[in-house]
Amino acid sequence: QGSEAESEVLRQELGRMIGCLERLGEILSGHQVLADAGTVASLRLLEDVARETREQLAFVLSAGDDDYVFYAGVSAEGAMSNLAASPIDVSAQLGAFLEEHTGSAVLTSATLSVGEDFSYILRQFGLSGSRRVDTRRYPSPFDLDRQREVFLAAWLPDPREVGFLTAAADTIGRIAEAVPRKTLVLCTSHQQLGTIQRTFSARPQLEPLVLAQTAGSSRNDLMDRFRRQPDKRVLLGLVSFWEGVDFPGELLELVIIVKMPFLVPTEPVAQARAERMRAVGEDPFMEYILPDSILKLRQGSGRLIRTGRDRGAVIVLDSRLDHRPYGEVVLAAVYNQVIRAGSGEELLSGLDRLFDHESNG
Repeated sequence: QGSEAESEVLRQELGRMIGCLERLGEILSGHQVLADAGTVASLRLLEDVARETREQLAFVLSAGDDDYVFYAGVSAEGAMSNLAASPIDVSAQLGAFLEEHTGSAVLTSATLSVGEDFSYILRQFGLSGSRRVDTRRYPSPFDLDRQREVFLAAWLPDPREVGFLTAAADTIGRIAEAVPRKTLVLCTSHQQLGTIQRTFSARPQLEPLVLAQTAGSSRNDLMDRFRRQPDKRVLLGLVSFWEGVDFPGELLELVIIVKMPFLVPTEPVAQARAERMRAVGEDPFMEYILPDSILKLRQGSGRLIRTGRDRGAVIVLDSRLDHRPYGEVVLAAVYNQVIRAGSGEELLSGLDRLFDHESNG
């Protein structure tokens, strides 16, 4: 109720601003020098912005469009920080645009299919029923069976359990100590990154090794430092490091996936889309959340092998892929073969064999 009152005050103030700008523009338009200098045009532009802002505010407050989800952002202190309206699904509009305005288009990416299936991405583009669409899937140009090994930390607690983050951070620390290779740790939340960073900071032998994507840090600066500084061999990254990052050769030999990159279930758009799918009898987890996370997992894992000469390991710390029903679906869609490690010692032994074989080979 307090938020509604504040919003109404803002709407009224915008109305007063628009009125003042109109009157001021009328007065100044009679002065040729000011008109020629662009002052009147600037006022008109500001007036248009104020009108658009008032219209957007009215739309958000009405919450009257079923194709949008309306929500308020809340600061850490509990105060409302913003009001927003986001479309729940733009696939119909996107599909219509592509059909009507595109003669032909070629979409290429390593993450367009879930296994052999393109249905998820076609649905996102609004093209699932189009007769104009043709899909092709080509094998990787890299020999992934030879260049990459994938380990699943099957012994770790379920990520939903309280002890998971501590155990995962400890495992990453043990890997950093035992395996002196350039390592990218891909996190899905600030909480994960912070816990891992604190684990490194608490150990004098680990603290000098780590770079972390903390608030305000530049991705490009971190990438440059990771490349140039051989002592900084562990890079903790958030969502922007899951794609568009290239560290060929010995610049990156280990990629650690802390947790499956599932959509946040309380995120307004994801929540609204899931509710809409349930209402029509669809399974939002299997048809939306899981395919989305599989494509993101493939993106993140793809940071490791960037050339035909690269070699290394992907380590997945999410043990749900070992015991949850969807685990085999995910692993088969992303990796050719997976080594399940039953303990930290088994994992370290596997990594030691991998890099020892590489050195001797």
